[in-house]
Order: sequence, then C-alpha cells, then structure tokens
Amino acid sequence: MLALVATLAAASLSWLQHHRSEQPSALLAIYFALITLLNVVRVRSLWLIPHSTGPAVLQTLVLLQGATVLLVESLGKQNALRFPEKFRSSGPEPFTGFWNLVGFSWLLGTLSRGYHSILSVDDLPALDYRLDSETLREKLASTWSKCKSSP
Repeated sequence: MLALVATLAAASLSWLQHHRSEQPSALLAIYFALITLLNVVRVRSLWLIPHSTGPAVLQTLVLLQGATVLLVESLGKQNALRFPEKFRSSGPEPFTGFWNLVGFSWLLGTLSRGYHSILSVDDLPALDYRLDSETLREKLASTWSKCKSSP
C-alpha cells in the first residue's frame, strides 16, 4: 500500500516537474535510482527461492518498469519544452538530467573538441539563459534602487 502511494506521489511530482521546469527532477532521479537498486536485490532473492517463479517474474517486470522510468526521467528535456524560443540561446546544461550533471557528460562535446583542436570562445557552449548579463544587470539595478529608496 505504501509503495502504491509513493508511486502515485512520484508520478504526480514528475508531471508537475515536467510542465513547470526545463530540467528533469533530481529528486525523482535519485528516488527511482534507489528503488531500482533495491528492486534488483528483491528480484535476485525471489529468483533464488524455489517454486516462486510467479512473484519473481512479476517483480522482474516491476524492476524493468522502474529502470525505464529512471531512464526517461534522467533524459534531457530540451526537445519537450513548452516555450523553446525562450531557451534557444542556452547551452545544454539547463536541460540535462541529474546523472548527466553529476557525471559532467554535458561537457563531453566541448572536451572532445578541445582534445582535437585548440578551443576558441565560439567553441564553448552558450551560458544558461538565467546568467545572461542584461537580465542580471536589470535585476541588480532594480534591487539597488529599492535599497536606495528605503530609509
């Protein structure tokens, strides 16, 4: 019963995260990774018990489903964005999943280019749209004027 509630909560969190953020959920990626790892142990134990083929097959299917959800949740969301024009000038970092960020695999293209030739500024990926200097300047000016006007 608790597993059903956890699965429903994770599914609703995944749906909300998918529609409200450009980056896959790190919390869900870690959750599904742990569940998949624990299910591997459970499946192995069930297959070692004699005459438990039915539950072992069922748990194996649950394991495969969890691994599939983990894979889908870890993929980048750049192709599934609601407003892709907003993010067109961004590099790959804001769209990659948790495991790609942890392993820095979003940098592999840049590292490969740097291995084969000398990098120039044009070879580097674009900055995250949230680090755009014009946007940050406007925020700083707004905050600065609020602080100056307060007593």
